[in-house]
Amino acid sequence: MKRSYHSNVAFLDLLFNTLLCFVVFFALSIIQMKKSDNENATNINLDSHIMIIASWPMRYGDDIDLYVRDPRNEVIFFRNKNNAIMHLDRDDLGSTGDFGQNNVDGPANREIVTIRDKFPGTYVVNVHMFRKSYKDPVPVEVRIFKVKDGKLIIEKMVILSGSGQEKTVGRFKVENNGEIKKLNNLFIPIAFNIIGTPE
Repeated sequence: MKRSYHSNVAFLDLLFNTLLCFVVFFALSIIQMKKSDNENATNINLDSHIMIIASWPMRYGDDIDLYVRDPRNEVIFFRNKNNAIMHLDRDDLGSTGDFGQNNVDGPANREIVTIRDKFPGTYVVNVHMFRKSYKDPVPVEVRIFKVKDGKLIIEKMVILSGSGQEKTVGRFKVENNGEIKKLNNLFIPIAFNIIGTPE
């Protein structure tokens, strides 16, 4: 009887070592990707300067929009949600898309614009009735405040009663040092110049 000295040990060792190298390289790749993500995150400026919040009660399902014009005459609104210094965080459509529309005691409808940079110059804040769904006039409360210290710059209630109606809530000026000065609220049309009057 002839004995066989053939063995698969060398092949199994080679296979195991190859698999081990693959696992080590994969782990090193994951570590490197995490490091790159952290480096990119540190380059993002998360320090918001000014926040603008327009809110109206849930029982009014009308679609109201915020328009904010910056010192470069660029406007943030629902069709242009972002530019170099500010962005629209929340575009509320009133009752459109809400679940449980009969819940009149739910949270308020809300539009939010954030100004990220201390870009100097004059800003104009308007509210506009894009779509009137209910006959009653809508009370819209607008608060503009400095994020870092929570200082309230402007707080005002305006009443919107018809589609296409637009009101200037306030104007303010950001100084070169980042300080904010409240200006008069002389009406300056913004939405009218962009989307015109309702049909």
